[in-house]
Amino acid sequence: MSIEVWPFLVSRNRYLDYRTVVAPDFICEAKTDNLLARVTTGDLTEPEKGFIRQIFGSKVGDFTIVYRILKATQKDLNYQAGDEILKDQFGREILIIEGVVIQGIKSQENVFISPKNMEEVHQKLTGGYTEFWEHRDPHPAIPSDKLFLSIDGSSSTLQLEEIELFQVESPISNHNQEKESVGFIKSWGNNVNYVVFL
Repeated sequence: MSIEVWPFLVSRNRYLDYRTVVAPDFICEAKTDNLLARVTTGDLTEPEKGFIRQIFGSKVGDFTIVYRILKATQKDLNYQAGDEILKDQFGREILIIEGVVIQGIKSQENVFISPKNMEEVHQKLTGGYTEFWEHRDPHPAIPSDKLFLSIDGSSSTLQLEEIELFQVESPISNHNQEKESVGFIKSWGNNVNYVVFL
């Protein structure tokens, strides 16, 4: 059994706040990569667990995301040795939100992704995160290519917690255009906050 996916990554570095770092090529082309930073929420995930969320009404159509939230370590920077947790300029631990986009709406019962699959995705994202780690100014998200994840009958699958579906709002009418600059404030865990501007 195989599934067609596109890897994505949301994180921050020492200088830049949380944002979409890597996104599917078709989402980058539509210039809507900030949506992934808006829709990924939750606490740190335990081993063999993850989140699933359905996204409706985006510029690129409806899609489903499966992701996990981990503490970023030195090993996430191009295979550097060490388990030291990466921190921002204020000494706060940095999280990485990594996962896959699946085109179309998929239910929790119909998505089979193994921990081994997620490790494969993680390795694909390491280069992009290493590049982003050196940025001091905002850059567009790095596009990711389609990937086929395979799972056999003997593999365990991620236990997925379903997050409430996300409906992308229709464009704001002209007389309310000033509202476009309102930021969305979110938190991951108890101590990480960031603002994403539309």
